[in-house]
Amino acid sequence: MTSPLEDLSQAKRLATGSGLSLGTGVDLTPRCESREQFDSLVSDYSKFYREEIGDDVAFLTASARDHPARSVEKHLYRLRTAAQHSDNQEANHYYSAHVGDAPDWQALAAALAQRMEDALSALVREALAVSRDPRRRASWQAEVALNVEAVFESVADDLRLGFTPANKRRMINQVRTRLRITRNVSDPRALAQEYCVQEMTANRRPLPVPYFDLLDYLNVLGKRDAPAAILLAHSVATLNQSLRNGEFLERVAEAWETARR
Repeated sequence: MTSPLEDLSQAKRLATGSGLSLGTGVDLTPRCESREQFDSLVSDYSKFYREEIGDDVAFLTASARDHPARSVEKHLYRLRTAAQHSDNQEANHYYSAHVGDAPDWQALAAALAQRMEDALSALVREALAVSRDPRRRASWQAEVALNVEAVFESVADDLRLGFTPANKRRMINQVRTRLRITRNVSDPRALAQEYCVQEMTANRRPLPVPYFDLLDYLNVLGKRDAPAAILLAHSVATLNQSLRNGEFLERVAEAWETARR
């Protein structure tokens, strides 16, 4: 008898040709004797659901705001927030109401594991439905084919920028979310690159040319001055919104030379 996680991996492989990329997986038969162990289980489940399979969860539940697989994510978020932030009154009230006055930690852990198993089973059903829908199947295949983390690393190298693991993960998740809600994209990788640049420079306004072309034109690709060049380009784009392609590159180059004197 296979587990819901194995079933989900098989269903994804049926639809996209690739199964789940799992790290530690998830323990659906936990042992729990204290609040500390319960909070650790909540944290493990939350990281697994939001990070390890977060992209697949987001894709499979995007068609319905009240998708049954979403409720466990909200539940875990509230419990984890309470465990990590004692000053969050709303989350702490939710936690207290959930565990009760005399918590049976093992029973609570078993119930949480069941909610996780039910969510995974709902995702399996959704994945199988996607495999029978040509349009949704093609969309999922395209998303799987685009490795956003690899794109992020490449752009960071080009800009000579480094980030803490937490900040990197936050920006990658932002890029993935923005890609997910953007429709009819002819070049998903180019758009992912642009979104990465925008997140890294905290500027959501797109440039008139690909960032790679700009850095190459200024001869700063992979050099220490690359981030400054991107910021300058955004300033030029804001002041000269009609400029495109070669004209834009020339104007940025002029501003770049002036700024470096």
